[in-house]
Amino acid sequence: MLSPLGILNFVEAGKVRLLATGSLKRDPTLPNLPTAGEAGFAGFEAVQWLGLLTTRGTPKDIVTKINSAVNNALKDPELIAKLAAQGTTAAGSTPDEFKTLIATEIRNWKATAAKAGIKASN
Repeated sequence: MLSPLGILNFVEAGKVRLLATGSLKRDPTLPNLPTAGEAGFAGFEAVQWLGLLTTRGTPKDIVTKINSAVNNALKDPELIAKLAAQGTTAAGSTPDEFKTLIATEIRNWKATAAKAGIKASN
């Protein structure tokens, strides 16, 4: 999975033809590229995301303070512009929302791997 900017040079050179984006919404960098859902794969979503984690047992007030600082930073127009220039969209959340996202991703990808017969190896 590549960010749009990571592959754009290959697309422009005619070496790669994009079929769809893995997100549920069209990518602003490639507005004519359909989503996988629009291309006939309803409900398909595979996107890159980044987040901050702390060690287990970090006091809740520290987690709240970090979360607040990060969410405030993600509202900064200069940061938003810099991230957009890299093909990234800033989106803050709460610790509980992030925990749910991680659990959902694990569940979905485990199911996908099982369906494809992929097994972890040591």
